[in-house]
Amino acid sequence: MIFMSDMLFLELPLMRTTLFMGRRGSGKTLVAVAIAKELLNRGMVERVYANIPLTFGDNPPSNLKRPNDFDFQADYAQDAVFLLDEAWIGFMDFNKDLIRNLFAYPRHNNQFFLLTSVLPMSQIATYCFHYVKMRWNGNTFGLPIRWMFAMTASYKEKTNFYLVNESEYYSDYDTTYNAKHIFPVRQHGN
Repeated sequence: MIFMSDMLFLELPLMRTTLFMGRRGSGKTLVAVAIAKELLNRGMVERVYANIPLTFGDNPPSNLKRPNDFDFQADYAQDAVFLLDEAWIGFMDFNKDLIRNLFAYPRHNNQFFLLTSVLPMSQIATYCFHYVKMRWNGNTFGLPIRWMFAMTASYKEKTNFYLVNESEYYSDYDTTYNAKHIFPVRQHGN
């Protein structure tokens, strides 16, 4: 459960692209999965696409021959959240025009991009105005809580929120899956 997150969910439609930063194992993917599920449950989007298998995710269209045939501006990609785990994999290869096209109209298409990355991603800094980091991990002390904070690109405005009982989200995604690209993959059970 995401606790004290009202401000976070008011900011997300304004920012549209959120980068989850931190070291390996800091809960970036876990928090992105929780937020994607909450966006779906709140009715803010109709579908979730991800480059990792999710229990609540949607499959890319079956007529696509290769993963990179996925068109983020197509009708099937509207009204969706995109969870791109280890997004640096894809953005290292993209040129500026491709990145600009990817983030061109997220508000018009009602799209949210949740990007996780261990590495800094200077390629998308121009398009990302919202960042999330972990402040404190209660699991270190046996407490089922993570204290997270979100900040705008100016690093001035901060929103604190808490992920409580995070174990409820571990069954929603494959914690051992390694993303190979940034395009949506076939989902579990679909």
